[in-house]
Amino acid sequence: MTIFTFVTYTIPLTLVLLIFYASIKMPLSRYKVAFIGYLITCLSFVFLGEFLGKKLGNNLLLIPIFGVLELGWFSYIYYTHTQKKIFLYTVIPSLILLSYELSTIQFHDLQQLNSYTRSVTALSLFLLTLHYAYYLVKNKWQSYNTSFFLFNAVVLVYFIFECLYYLPLHLLITGNREYILLFWFLNSILTLLFYLLTTIVICRITRKANILS
Repeated sequence: MTIFTFVTYTIPLTLVLLIFYASIKMPLSRYKVAFIGYLITCLSFVFLGEFLGKKLGNNLLLIPIFGVLELGWFSYIYYTHTQKKIFLYTVIPSLILLSYELSTIQFHDLQQLNSYTRSVTALSLFLLTLHYAYYLVKNKWQSYNTSFFLFNAVVLVYFIFECLYYLPLHLLITGNREYILLFWFLNSILTLLFYLLTTIVICRITRKANILS
């Protein structure tokens, strides 16, 4: 078993364990329910990607779709914490771009692939974290929550990388195989760390106002 095969199996296993951990960690808050939904979405796309890769030989269609769903889950988490609808509106530009992209991109032709929806959603999430920081300062840190602040910091760092990573997507797919594997491995390791860190901090948020009745 190569290191790449090991990482491939580690990601879904880690997601299953994190979903189980977050589900039994009490209290059950709206933050946690939304984040569990995000983890389940990630796990579903892992299996769906494997299925399409084997059956059709191309699962690139899932990249922009997952990006928009990811943005949707995180926008809802931020909205739950701040009650500011602007966090929900961040999804709209990405949905418009996704609709346009899916109607124009020839996914069967890797040479023509030039998907930017994933980078746009990552950039939107990065801007969303900055807006949350502005929200805290504007409200004089009245709604400050240590765990959510750490959650915001992890999201900020991760999606800066994701935005840069997916910009040259067509080069990563059609370029040198060794470089492709290197970038894929680096992204997989960072993604695993992101799942672990965000799950830990989100499970520490016990704000009573967000506990489900």
